[in-house]
Amino acid sequence: MIDIVPKEILNYCENNSSSESDIYHKIVQLTYKMEKIPQMLSGKMVGNVLQLLLKIMNARNVLELGTFTGYSALKMAEVLPDGGTVTTIDIAPSPIAQKIFEEAKWGGRIKQLTGDASNILSGIREVFDLIFIDADKRNYPNYYKTGKLLVRKGGLMIFDNALWDGMVLNPQDEQTKAIDTTNKLAKEDLEIFNQILPIRDGLLVCQKLV
Repeated sequence: MIDIVPKEILNYCENNSSSESDIYHKIVQLTYKMEKIPQMLSGKMVGNVLQLLLKIMNARNVLELGTFTGYSALKMAEVLPDGGTVTTIDIAPSPIAQKIFEEAKWGGRIKQLTGDASNILSGIREVFDLIFIDADKRNYPNYYKTGKLLVRKGGLMIFDNALWDGMVLNPQDEQTKAIDTTNKLAKEDLEIFNQILPIRDGLLVCQKLV
């Protein structure tokens, strides 16, 4: 991953931002010990941004595409009110996720679904306050179109890896082209207000206006 922001600045930002409980450190340790691609973990900065947005929105109903080891789902569930739910979907979630969800006091707010996200999404009839997408990049344009139907007016769709290690500047492979297409879909959509944030590997934040 290229250093969009110098590591010293990132460390300063993290060290002077709200801390998190030990269970998140445990997820990080287990992920780097047991997973082949641990850098897929979203991390504290992305997690805190998600929490901040959820708090501002008074969100209750969240959808996540891409569970992995459960870090971001747990972060989002932590700030939801009683009765709030994070529905997280993954075709092959790490066993770490279920272990952590059972251990955390707020893990009961998480509903974990396993299977192909596109198939599962076609059967969902709920409307969500926020949708966080961190799944297969080739399907990002499809997730954008489907997600827009499932998020409420004023709600948010947030796509992780919007900068894709800087490769969006010159898209060559299928995954990068799909991410670039999604970024441009949001920019050209008159029903969306969007901003790409250079946080970690990039966050595309989209608010549904109508």
